[in-house]
Amino acid sequence: MYKSCRVPAVLAAILLVPIGLTGCGESSEEKATAQVCSSTKAIQAELSKLSGLSISTKAPEEIKDAAAVMNKEAAKIKESTANLPAASKAPVKTAQTALQAELAGLAKTLV
Repeated sequence: MYKSCRVPAVLAAILLVPIGLTGCGESSEEKATAQVCSSTKAIQAELSKLSGLSISTKAPEEIKDAAAVMNKEAAKIKESTANLPAASKAPVKTAQTALQAELAGLAKTLV
């Protein structure tokens, strides 16, 4: 009898642990906010690199590389915007649109 009571308890524990662990994760809003913050930091880092860039033969390549990173991060922000809290969506969309326009202008200048 001891064995038969123990098996359902073990099965219940095995089945309930994954359910409990899913509650410990981040919400989609938290993940989106974290992604936007991370991408914003990456874009700021690229802009810092560009501001300290000296004129050299490598400068055009470094600018193109930085623009590529910023475009990639901007795409991540755009993808994450849908999951942001309502109060954050409009300011992020406005900033993202401005960034895309700046990057498009930069790309035209380089080509």
